[in-house]
Order: sequence, then C-alpha cells, then structure tokens
Amino acid sequence: MFIEFVAAATLALAPASADRVERARHHHHPAAHAARTRWQVVRPYYGKLMRIASCESGQRWHIATGNGFYGGLQFTVGTWRSVGGRGMPHWHTRLEQMYRAVRVFLRRGSWADWPVCGYR
Repeated sequence: MFIEFVAAATLALAPASADRVERARHHHHPAAHAARTRWQVVRPYYGKLMRIASCESGQRWHIATGNGFYGGLQFTVGTWRSVGGRGMPHWHTRLEQMYRAVRVFLRRGSWADWPVCGYR
C-alpha cells in the first residue's frame, strides 16, 4: 500500500510532458464553452431582452417580490422549467435568464409570454 502511495505521489509530482501541456493549453473549460454558446443564442435578441427586462423588473435580475414571477424577465417557475431551467430563475445570471427567454420565444414564435413588455 505504501508503495502504491509513493508511486502515485511520484507521478503527481513528475513534470508534465510537452504533449500534456499542449493539450491542456488548448482544452476549453466546459462552463466557458456553455457561456459562449449561450451568448451566441442570446446575441441577436439582446436589445429586445434588455427592453423587456427594463419594463418587467427595472433590469433587476435577482428580483423575487413574492408575486409568482422571478428574475429580470419575470419568469413563472413553470415557464422557466419548461425550457430546461433548474432551480429558481432569479438564482441565475442575466445570461442564463436571457438564454431561457430566447428558448421560450423560439418555442412559441412570439413574445406573447410577456404580453405587455414583449411588444415594446
């Protein structure tokens, strides 16, 4: 058992091979990739979503006033979860909320889930 420990410690402390270093340098963190992908989805709708958020919540992305609507875009929990959202909308970043709103828009084909602010 001690020998396995020493062998593992030796491997952990050994200098990285040039190949391993090169692979690590080009490896992208999955969260960074997800953020880039979400931004690519949100970008064409960004101005519209900011206008909706201004109207709905004053762009307060972490708002939960107790009225059954949450976050900057005032999602209901049912709508949030119907497009893959987890937890509560106001727990998530502005980008995540916008991404989920675009999914709602693309599913419905309109901004009808925001009956007043979606048409400003």
